[in-house]
Amino acid sequence: MKIQNKRAFFNMAKDGTVGNTPMCWLSLADYYRERKHYPVVTFRSYGMGKFKGANPWMRDREIDAFAASHRPGTYVIMEAPNEGLDGRYGLHGELGWYNGGWCLYYTLKLGYMRKMLALHGKHALGWRAQELIRKHASPSGYDMIMELFEKFSDAPFDYPVIEFAILPRSVGRYKMDTLIWEIRNNGY
Repeated sequence: MKIQNKRAFFNMAKDGTVGNTPMCWLSLADYYRERKHYPVVTFRSYGMGKFKGANPWMRDREIDAFAASHRPGTYVIMEAPNEGLDGRYGLHGELGWYNGGWCLYYTLKLGYMRKMLALHGKHALGWRAQELIRKHASPSGYDMIMELFEKFSDAPFDYPVIEFAILPRSVGRYKMDTLIWEIRNNGY
């Protein structure tokens, strides 16, 4: 199976078919129904992922102002489960397949993932990549990542990249320690 674009991924996340993703809402009206349970969120664009220059974690009026400044149908609102974890220990990164083997770009520092990868990012290849994930994730979290990789692979030419986090608490749609931020194929 192949994910064609970010909109397709977020629709699958909303339906719960791409593992333990953060809770997400495709409109501000949908979010308002559950706002009291998820007071801190992040916005992602259908076109380019994270909005450049946007605060990674928004709350209260900031959410309303940001949504009002963007056209409905161009963004997804997601819970922000890694807010407040700066400097704590965990694992997050991107798992892919390169030149016949596993390739993991990761950091053990939690917080805003883009920033932590830029400051502390490392690579692990082959069996070491798998062992790092196995060491930090619950058995069900590890299995979920591997099953999603297989499900979205179109071997031998198109393999997904799975962006994930392993946090020190249960989060997301299925309340697990392992969270899937995004799955993307070479097509987008």
